[in-house]
Amino acid sequence: MEGIRGLRGWRWLFIVEGTAAAFFALFFKFILLDFPENTSRFSLEDRQLAVIRMIADRNTTATRHGTRLTHWQAVKAALADPRTYIFIVLFVMDLGSCTISYFIPGIVRSMGYTSVHAQYMTMPIWLVAAVFLVVLSYTADHFQDRRWHVTGCLGLSFLCTILCVAINNEKVLYAMLCFYIAGLYTALPLILNWTSEVISLPAEKRAVVVALVNSLGNLSAVYGSRLWPSSDGPKFIKGFATVGAFTGFGAILAALIPVLLRYLPTEGQTKAEKAILAREEELNEGLRSNRDEV
Repeated sequence: MEGIRGLRGWRWLFIVEGTAAAFFALFFKFILLDFPENTSRFSLEDRQLAVIRMIADRNTTATRHGTRLTHWQAVKAALADPRTYIFIVLFVMDLGSCTISYFIPGIVRSMGYTSVHAQYMTMPIWLVAAVFLVVLSYTADHFQDRRWHVTGCLGLSFLCTILCVAINNEKVLYAMLCFYIAGLYTALPLILNWTSEVISLPAEKRAVVVALVNSLGNLSAVYGSRLWPSSDGPKFIKGFATVGAFTGFGAILAALIPVLLRYLPTEGQTKAEKAILAREEELNEGLRSNRDEV
C-alpha cells in the first residue's frame, strides 16, 4: 500500500491495525464477561461452578474471594507484597527480550532478502510462535504447571541466542529466530497467569499486581530499541548477548520462584489484608465450633 492516497506503507499499517483494534474493542465489549458471579448469561449453577474453579485455581478461599478492597487499599497491598517484585523482574526479563520483534524485518533483510521479501519471511516466525503458544498454554493448564513451562520457554530462547551468535549460517539463524520468538511469547501469558494464581487475596489486589507487572515490563521498549542497530547486523552481538543474559537469568529465576516464595511473607502485609485474614479466621473458628457441637 506504499503511496496509496499519498500515504507511506508504514502509516497504512498503523491505520489498519488501529482500526481493527478499535473495532474489536467495541465488539468484544458486548461478548466478554466482567466476572462470572455477576453475569446474567450463566445459570446460577454455572456461575457457582465458575467461581469455585477460580477459587481452586488460585488456591484461595471463599472469604478472600468475596471480599472487596478499595483502589488505594489494593495498590498498597500490591506494593507491600514482595512477591510482586519477583514477578516484575521475571516479566521484565521476558518482555525485555521481546524487543527484538520490532527489528525482525531488519534482521531478516540483513540475511540478504529484499525489503518486500523480508516482510514475507517474518510470517513463519510468528506462525511457529502461534503454534507454541496454543500447544504449551494447553499443556500448562492441563498439567497445572507454570514453573517448568516458563523455565523451559525462557531456556529455549536462551539456547537460541547462543546459537545465533555462535553459528555463521543464515538458515540456522532464521530457524533460531523462530524458536527464540516462540519461547518468549509463550512465556508472557504464562507469567501473567502465574502471577494471578500466586497472589491469592482479593481480585482488586491481583488486578493491581498484574497491571504493575505488565506496565513495568513494557518499559523495556525504552531501552530495548537501542539493542538492535542495523550497523550490528547480521550477527547483532550486542542484542543477542543482552537478551541472552535476560532469558538465562529469567529461566533460573522461574525455576527458583517456588523456593523463594517459601521464605517470603505471603499475605497480611497491610491493614486491609489483616482484616480479611481475621474475618476468615473468625469464620473458620465458627465452623470448627459448630462441628464440635454436632
